[in-house]
Amino acid sequence: EVKSQLACTHLIFGAPHFMCTREFRDLYLKAETRQPKTRAKLVSENDPGARLVEKSQAEHYVTRCKWKLPSQARLVERHPLTAEPLWAFILRRAGAPVADSATLAGSKGELERNWPLFLELLGWWELKRCFNRSGDSVVLKPAADIVVIHPVGRFAQANTDAQWRDACF
Repeated sequence: EVKSQLACTHLIFGAPHFMCTREFRDLYLKAETRQPKTRAKLVSENDPGARLVEKSQAEHYVTRCKWKLPSQARLVERHPLTAEPLWAFILRRAGAPVADSATLAGSKGELERNWPLFLELLGWWELKRCFNRSGDSVVLKPAADIVVIHPVGRFAQANTDAQWRDACF
């Protein structure tokens, strides 16, 4: 993909991020940091046994089987890579046949039956690249992100460009 090659020039040649065409996301496979909850959120939960920190991205990902089907408005949005509506992408990914003349209204029952299988097949990398979590569901991103996978955290914090490049390779 030429666009991806242009977007990765900062990795190869050390070009600044603002020259790139996409957003960059980090995917840490080992420990993920958790953000502390705000005081307002802790007070609103009104539970002395509540966790003090939010769930990590990994914890959200493993509970994806509980996510709800996106709203009808979100289901007609176009996938950033395939340019097909989200509802058709979900059905195809789950292995269900989708006719060219099919509509969302006519495929609603099939979509609800295949949603759990789609979530099971949805990889963490693909989730991070093409989707945003929205409440207890997902929405498509307008453009696919470039995901930099970090299998092992080599640096707690990269302070220089050289350290950052070294951590990526």
